[in-house]
Amino acid sequence: MKAKWNLMDGLILLVLIAAVAAGGYLLRGKQAAAQDTEVTMMVELTSKEKDFAELPKVGDAVVIGEKEKMQTRVTDVTVTPAVTLSYDTKDGAVREGHVPDRYDIKLTLEGQGIETAQAVEINGNAVRVGMGAAMKSKNWAGYGFVLAVDTAAQ
Repeated sequence: MKAKWNLMDGLILLVLIAAVAAGGYLLRGKQAAAQDTEVTMMVELTSKEKDFAELPKVGDAVVIGEKEKMQTRVTDVTVTPAVTLSYDTKDGAVREGHVPDRYDIKLTLEGQGIETAQAVEINGNAVRVGMGAAMKSKNWAGYGFVLAVDTAAQ
């Protein structure tokens, strides 16, 4: 049997090739360029003793992460009395109470990073709200959680 090739077969083949090319272009997506940025994050250390609460100072160099090694510096320190929430089963109320001789420390940290459409990164490691942060400085070390992340393009 002899294969017949006509104009309609060529048109169908051309449409199929165009559809595959368009699908590949759309699936590839547009990658936004990475942008150098100053990353600012707030980290909270909870229920610390008074002696520890006096250690973090503005200007301290802080390394975040056990393996990640994200270099930052302290730009603000806020120390408040530690609070705890308790649930009263009798009347169903939630009460806030102060923990004696304990303090919550909020540190504002800044570091050089990059911002992409997917993540904010310092030293190739993503920084996200809610992530745990092991921190180490010259005179102190602690573990807290990231409460806020902000960027400022350079």
